[in-house]
Amino acid sequence: MLQIQKNKYGYNIQYNNKIINCLCEKCECEIPIKQIEKVWYIYIKLSHKAYEIIKQIEDDAEKNMNTNGYSFFHSLSNTNILQVKIPYRYKKFEAEFFDINKNRIISSDIKEFDKINVHLKCKNIYTNDSKQARLAWCTQLIIKH
Repeated sequence: MLQIQKNKYGYNIQYNNKIINCLCEKCECEIPIKQIEKVWYIYIKLSHKAYEIIKQIEDDAEKNMNTNGYSFFHSLSNTNILQVKIPYRYKKFEAEFFDINKNRIISSDIKEFDKINVHLKCKNIYTNDSKQARLAWCTQLIIKH
């Protein structure tokens, strides 16, 4: 069951009292890692299975946020593409990058159309003064095939 709780910064989201974590396998890098207004992102094309799981989570969140007076915006595009934040602090990524053989790689080794596995985490809902809401998906591990 999806739980959404207000905190002093916005909202936390959990599923069955746990932070939402999922491994998205056989994804494709649609847009390599890039910085947008001081935040680093990667855009991934999800497999059908991963898309269905994330869509269900987002649909449940939308129902809950709409009852709280928010307009909900889905993170997923119609083409199964998800924007994923890569935590970055103190001039370094707080994510790890590996190849399929468990060798470390650097972020620039991940190119457009590369097949990747992405460990996703969603623990927050971004809201703004205009009463708009959106799930915040991030990763701390990407594995390149």
